[in-house]
Amino acid sequence: MRYVDKFGRITRKETCNLCQVGPFQAYRIVSRMVQKGLLIVKGQKKARYYERRTQNNGAPLSNNSACK
Repeated sequence: MRYVDKFGRITRKETCNLCQVGPFQAYRIVSRMVQKGLLIVKGQKKARYYERRTQNNGAPLSNNSACK
């Protein structure tokens, strides 16, 4: 989540590199974060990326890390 805070968004490929996992595992990581309400999905197919979901006042919902 620190990466998303710093750069505003993250892709599956960036998740692969940061967490040192394969593409399928990276997809599972970001998908779980979407299901938990931490991230929202933007774009489609290869242009898909994930942004932090915020409360109505713009404050982040959580500061949890997804990687080990």
